[in-house]
Amino acid sequence: MKLLKAKIYLILAEVGAVAILAYMLFVILAAIFTAVTSEQARKAHDCSVKKTEPSVTVASENRTVDDFVSEHEEAYILSWKAGGYLPSFSIAQTFVEYGFNFTNPSGTSFWLAHNMGGVKTGGSIDNFPITLETYGKDSVDLSGTRLGTNVGDNTGGNYAWFKSYDAGIVAKAEFMAHQTLYKGAINNTEPREISKAIAQGGWASDPTAYETSLNNAYDTVGAKYKWLDEKAIKKYGKSPFVEIGPVQPSNSLGITTPKSKGKDKCKKRKSASDGTGKVPSGVQVDGSGWKPKDLPAELKEYIIDPQTLGLEYDNPTGWVEHSGECVDLTVSLGNILWGHSGTVIGDGKDQASAWSKIFGNTNSKARKGAIFSSMEEATYGHTGVVCHVFEDGTFLVVEQNYSVSGNAIGKKNTYSYRLISQTASEKNGFTFAYGNESNLKLTKQ
Repeated sequence: MKLLKAKIYLILAEVGAVAILAYMLFVILAAIFTAVTSEQARKAHDCSVKKTEPSVTVASENRTVDDFVSEHEEAYILSWKAGGYLPSFSIAQTFVEYGFNFTNPSGTSFWLAHNMGGVKTGGSIDNFPITLETYGKDSVDLSGTRLGTNVGDNTGGNYAWFKSYDAGIVAKAEFMAHQTLYKGAINNTEPREISKAIAQGGWASDPTAYETSLNNAYDTVGAKYKWLDEKAIKKYGKSPFVEIGPVQPSNSLGITTPKSKGKDKCKKRKSASDGTGKVPSGVQVDGSGWKPKDLPAELKEYIIDPQTLGLEYDNPTGWVEHSGECVDLTVSLGNILWGHSGTVIGDGKDQASAWSKIFGNTNSKARKGAIFSSMEEATYGHTGVVCHVFEDGTFLVVEQNYSVSGNAIGKKNTYSYRLISQTASEKNGFTFAYGNESNLKLTKQ
């Protein structure tokens, strides 16, 4: 009897356990059903609009760029007036230069100096009149000493610093407008024409690749902001930038300052025309050259003296890049002599070719004031400026970073003189570029 009762109790316990498990399963299924039903009901009553953005390779960056453009919309519109540089294209070029690089705040001059891409310290502060007027006299710094001005593409020279992104955006347009090489990009509303003008103007060492990069960036990024162009054009017209004569360091409106009526201190040098005079006997030709203080007295009447033109020796005043390289002397002095502003892209071997696009010619013959390029250095070449050509074709040059100046002696912002024979010129592949003689400025303006 006891055994029978034990079996009954065991069966009841097993039935109870099964019942409990069944109940728990029912509760779980009910909860799942309720959650699904509630979610369907919520979706059925959800009236929010679902936006579908087109998928592009830079989608995640674009969302951040959208925020940036929205925040600085007014500056982009003003930049069209300031420099005639299409806002949507300006955005695309910044994307090529930096990718806006929001994830690397310490790595580029975009973050640290509010530099929108490639704006270096060359040229005059007076080339930024609207930026200075709108954002203050302290909104632009071209000293190359501020935070973020020594990081970028490692092409030599320092980057300009701006107080804010708004200032940097407007200044970028003014910088482009005052670069003689990129005139075709100014007051232009055709993106493909702008990219070609910038690439062929010498912005990058590989024009074809850079033009392709600009076009791709415009198609995927810049084209999204055509609405900015429409607003800017509606407000300022299709050709807002008007250049008033060549830009000179002393005049913010680009009007050439009249020459002084005082005594011409360079008269003696100006009278020494090319093709005249004999190379003084005993003076070394095709040598290492001379520092200004060591220049033979017999050559002094033939030099172009950077110091008297505002380009200081062993001092940053007047220099564009402060790099100690040969290109820095060519650009810094070339700008003064020929009324150009900004930097000219290219190594020493490329300078004559790059300047020929400004002048419209390149030549195998030397001339006073000519920009020269040579292959005296096998990889990067060399460059400088011709001071005078003597009767026998020997010519005197002023240069930096050749034996006794620049990085060659560990002193940036210095220059030296050297005599080069026709034989050496031909052997080392010298080429020259120069403008009309009437435009050559041998006295300080």
